[in-house]
Amino acid sequence: MQCKPIGVVALFFAACAMAVSAQTLSFGLGDSALEASLNQIGASAKLDLPGFSAEVSLQWGLPRAEVQAVIAQGFQPAEVYLIAALAKISGKADRKSVV
Repeated sequence: MQCKPIGVVALFFAACAMAVSAQTLSFGLGDSALEASLNQIGASAKLDLPGFSAEVSLQWGLPRAEVQAVIAQGFQPAEVYLIAALAKISGKADRKSVV
């Protein structure tokens, strides 16, 4: 029996999507909808980190290099998104508050 290439590729992508979405973070914010949104952002960011870095840079004014540096330090994309948003909203969007 021969496997169809399209079926194998579809199965591979489905398994990857399940693995990425299965990793959730708990932020302890007390708002399950916000946490779900952050985890969705994190899951999609892991599929396209350069695109995520560009989006955070455009939306929250954090330089793309800073976004990538924070991720390189071991922060998850959802954490970086939350950090950038809070820094911008609080008016403390400088390197000291982000890193």
